[in-house]
Amino acid sequence: MMNFQGTFIEEPPANKEILPDNGWTHTVLDQQTQAWPLYLAYVAHSLAAEIGAWAPWSLKAYDGSDLQLLLSSWNMYHYDSNVPNDVYNTNYPGYVVYGSNATPAHPTFSYLFLHNNNLIDSSKLQMVVKVLEWSRWNMTHYIGGYSPKNLEYHWQYRGHPPVSRVIQGTVITDPACSRAYLCLEFIEARDC
Repeated sequence: MMNFQGTFIEEPPANKEILPDNGWTHTVLDQQTQAWPLYLAYVAHSLAAEIGAWAPWSLKAYDGSDLQLLLSSWNMYHYDSNVPNDVYNTNYPGYVVYGSNATPAHPTFSYLFLHNNNLIDSSKLQMVVKVLEWSRWNMTHYIGGYSPKNLEYHWQYRGHPPVSRVIQGTVITDPACSRAYLCLEFIEARDC
């Protein structure tokens, strides 16, 4: 699964919600062109990994609640119909990214990242350790609040940070910073 030839999904998927600079941050995806194809890609990729035995563990070992966490669309998105008093109070009727506070990447992007960085391991625990170690040496926390404007400064995206941009690294574009920073480098808060 190094080269996906299925339905094209923009990476990262564009946030359909127009967010004010200092308002509530969320990502809303269109059902037909973003949320549904991305969810189907996740399920298909999970099944392909299971059938191809790409990892030494199997979905068969998981109970129903674990499978629901892994494969249910409810854990990725919640529908917001843009009706008064709706839970998310969005302007765009679509699927709100839920649970992780990150805009998901296509599973082939994530798998390629894991493969190319030798993060797939023989045990689930060792794989988690490897990913945490990679994160420790390659990532840092962002500066400032969780507002759409500040997130756009960090990831050039108005919404939850896109997984693809977090992995690839971005440059902070906040004009208040004394110099530009690569988000993957160590950042001293006093410089901004």
